[in-house]
Amino acid sequence: MINRNGKPISFWVKVSLIFFVILAGFISWSIFKQTLKKREIQKEISKLQKEANKISQENELIKEKITYFKSQEYQEKEAKEKLNLKKPDENVVIVKPNIIKKELEEESEEMENVISEKIVSENNFKKWLNYFFHK
Repeated sequence: MINRNGKPISFWVKVSLIFFVILAGFISWSIFKQTLKKREIQKEISKLQKEANKISQENELIKEKITYFKSQEYQEKEAKEKLNLKKPDENVVIVKPNIIKKELEEESEEMENVISEKIVSENNFKKWLNYFFHK
């Protein structure tokens, strides 16, 4: 090669130039790899932060549950439901589900009878009027 002055470029200058180009390429490649690693690490950090936030929320929920389980209200509720205990000034009322079920069935039968009687008592003309004008 020839430089601007018309003199040939020496061998060492060419070798040095090639060395610096290779060195610059190597440095650029290293910077690129480090940037990729940094991005991966940042993603992992954000993922771990989200997980830490989720865990801290779960911890708060657990603390609230522990506080509730230690409360007098919860203890009284459990004593009443599981141990059948009551306070001295309370009255206990027992409701049998079968009795309520029978009463509801009787009421529904009465309502069905009333509705069927009303339907039977209306004549056909009134039924058609109700069908077209009262819906």
